[in-house]
Amino acid sequence: MSASIPVLVSNFELWNSIIEESKCGFSVDPFSLTEIENTLRFMLDDKELCENLGNAGKMAVLKNYNWKNEEEKLVQFYQKIIR
Repeated sequence: MSASIPVLVSNFELWNSIIEESKCGFSVDPFSLTEIENTLRFMLDDKELCENLGNAGKMAVLKNYNWKNEEEKLVQFYQKIIR
C-alpha cells in the first residue's frame, strides 16, 4: 500500500475491513482460483482503477497505518498494563 500499488488479499475479516475502509484493492476467497484469476484480470484491464486504488492505499498508510498512530496505541497499552 505504501508503494501506491493496489492490493489483492485473502478475504479474512481484518483484511476485509482494511480494504473496505481504505478502498485500496480487493479481497478474494483464497481457495477460489477462478475468483483470484478474474479479479487479477479485472485489475490488469483497468489501469485507471488500479492507479486510484494504489493512491488510496498510500493515503491510508500516511493517515492511519503508520508508526505514529501505532506508537500512541502501544504507549497507551503499556501504561494500562503497568498500572
